[in-house]
Amino acid sequence: MPAEFNEAQVAFAELILECQLIELDVLQGWIDQLKVAPSDMGEALINDGLLKEFELTNTLGKVFNLSVASEIELEMYAVPHPLIPRELCVELLFVPMSDESPSPFPIAISNPLDEVGLNYISEQLGGLEIKVSISAPSHLRREIDACYGTEEEWEEFKAQQGHHDESGISALDQKKVEQNEESHAQHDTRSSDSNSNTLQANGDQSSGPAESHLKSNRPQTLPDWSKLANSDEGIKAFKYMLQQG
Repeated sequence: MPAEFNEAQVAFAELILECQLIELDVLQGWIDQLKVAPSDMGEALINDGLLKEFELTNTLGKVFNLSVASEIELEMYAVPHPLIPRELCVELLFVPMSDESPSPFPIAISNPLDEVGLNYISEQLGGLEIKVSISAPSHLRREIDACYGTEEEWEEFKAQQGHHDESGISALDQKKVEQNEESHAQHDTRSSDSNSNTLQANGDQSSGPAESHLKSNRPQTLPDWSKLANSDEGIKAFKYMLQQG
């Protein structure tokens, strides 16, 4: 059974093709050998040597007119936030850039196309607007460990604090069935092109893009992207990319 992709992963694949960061046949061949879609497609492609991390990060910043948080900036500003568990940072590959609650709330994330994930972060923070910066996956992984400790250290900390409730993840899990049903109902009927054919779940290159099977089980409400971009140019770029195909 072929790997299933959520909407953020589909949009990401279309974007890197549009930006000519990877060839269609290379991406298609990589997707064909997957049995499970990676949580972060960019990170997986980088680890397999098919994308260059620096090039990807800077391209995303330019396309969406978002600042790029360097490794040094992450070391200076990234901190654990009491309302954001380590599990959520790992799943969405981001770090909070404040331990308070300013609005907009600053974060650094690897994939700014993950609207559902961004909205969930906002919900965890009580509905704060989110200010997004881009950062390299490897830098974010290191900073998550620096802020929250390793997975083992985090589990030990929770045990010491008597925390048995992983509210962020359990809330996501409760949405699994609803998200899968909704994604099937909202099957993308756009006409096929060379880019969208990349993510066809059945391998048929002549129909349309694959259904977006939302396996991450995140909440269904979406954020207003105008609150996430830094300028009108960034907003237009985002809307343009999603309207293509």
